[in-house]
Amino acid sequence: MSRGLGRIERWIAKDIERQRVSDPPTPIHVHAWEIACEFKDHGWDFSWQPTRAQRKAVVRAMHSFVRKHPQYALTERRGRKGVGLILYEIADPVSVTWAKLRMEWPKFVSLSDVKVYTAKQAAL
Repeated sequence: MSRGLGRIERWIAKDIERQRVSDPPTPIHVHAWEIACEFKDHGWDFSWQPTRAQRKAVVRAMHSFVRKHPQYALTERRGRKGVGLILYEIADPVSVTWAKLRMEWPKFVSLSDVKVYTAKQAAL
C-alpha cells in the first residue's frame, strides 16, 4: 500500500492500517486536522495550530492518496475554522455514516453515536 506514496501519504496509510488491525477493527475514518497534529508530533495539544502550509500539504496528500486508492473517498465541510476533510472507506457503511455525521454535526461524533444512528436508520 505504501509504494509510490509521499511522506504524509505514508502516514495516512499507517493510520488506516492502525485502524484496520485494532481490536475490534474500527471503521476507516481519517481527519485532516488529526493527521496534521499527529504528523508534526503535537498529539492532542489543542493550543498548537498547524500553519496554512501544513494544512495545505495534508489536504493535497489526502487528495493524492484517494486518487491512488479508489476504495477511499473524501468529504469536506468548510467552516470558519477552515477545511474539515475526512477520508473514509466507500465499501463500509459504518465508515460512510461516520463521515456523514462528522460533517453534519458540529460536536464530536463517537463510534457509539454512529452505531446508535445506524440502528435507528435500520429500524425505520
